[in-house]
Amino acid sequence: MSKISPAAGPAGHSTGPAPQLPGLVEFDPSTHQVRIDRSALPRTSPLIYWGRGTGGHILPEAVCEARVLLIASRGAARTREGSVLLARLPEPRSTLLVSGHADHAAIRSGVAAAREAGATLVVGLGGGTALDVAKSVAALAGQEGEIDPAAYQLGERQVDETKALPWIALPTTSGTGSESTDNAVIELGAEKRSIRGLPPPRLIIADPALTDELPFESTAIAAVDA
Repeated sequence: MSKISPAAGPAGHSTGPAPQLPGLVEFDPSTHQVRIDRSALPRTSPLIYWGRGTGGHILPEAVCEARVLLIASRGAARTREGSVLLARLPEPRSTLLVSGHADHAAIRSGVAAAREAGATLVVGLGGGTALDVAKSVAALAGQEGEIDPAAYQLGERQVDETKALPWIALPTTSGTGSESTDNAVIELGAEKRSIRGLPPPRLIIADPALTDELPFESTAIAAVDA
């Protein structure tokens, strides 16, 4: 993967207000990069870009040398901004569309797709479900042997971060926080349990344009969640 220049930013795009906490989280409007004190937040992504238009500007450079497995929610992939963004991903690439729930079937399908394609990078686009699947697949695809998600949920196996694939997060809602946590909430029968100890994304692209076509109900739920 090529290194993204910190100076690269979509000049001319309006970003609107960005939350800041001086000394801990600061937004640089000239580069659209969010700078975070990693000594205080060591598990966060090393690169975060925020602002309208950042997706189309940053993503192509970030994936230009990678063999990509795209994991996206069906709804996000069908939106105008989502489809334009995904069209910029290089070929060859593999795609897994997620709908409904983050469950074992989705993770196994993603792991199989990643291994078959020889993926070197996972790109997750969507809300909490898609991102939970994406980061689980990125973490588990490189682990040894057959993958049983339940073993990781129940603590019988631990994720070896040195064998995880890098991943990029493109959240399409503002409330789940799945792009920033080190666990993924996955269905286990009738309950939900987390896979923990997942590495952070190599890059987070928080582009408000990806939420433009989000239904009002989903927007309201995300706002309450946040």
